[in-house]
Amino acid sequence: MIKMENNKAILKELNKFLKGIKMGTETFKKYEEKAQDGKLKHQLSHILSIFHSHDQKISTAVLELGGKVHDSLGIEGEMALMFEKLKEVFVDTDKEILEHAVKAIDMGSKNSEKSLKALKELTPPTQVTEGMTEIVNDYKTTLKTLEHFKF
Repeated sequence: MIKMENNKAILKELNKFLKGIKMGTETFKKYEEKAQDGKLKHQLSHILSIFHSHDQKISTAVLELGGKVHDSLGIEGEMALMFEKLKEVFVDTDKEILEHAVKAIDMGSKNSEKSLKALKELTPPTQVTEGMTEIVNDYKTTLKTLEHFKF
């Protein structure tokens, strides 16, 4: 019985993190649409491809654990996304897009570290921990790249 409850907790944490990835994807799509600088647009497109691979990695882990991938953001997620969209209305210049992208990736980095810590406490299968560790590292690398981005 403990194993089943543990598995449910792991699935819940993975799906919660997946919601964050989906929100990030929607936000970065808007940033990419608004960006004018070709290099920035390319970097945002690259970040979107990273998010896509993270989505795939987490979705695969959920399915392998016998869970169901939650594709919707839920009410909380939809409200947070609407709030983000309101903030994006005032993001017009490439400099503003970059500033917001840095903040968003920093938040994603912190959330991925929290999820990894929570998952480790639940002792998931090794591939889940390894996958989340790769995601944490991707966020850190992406954050460094954005922080050093120059026009």
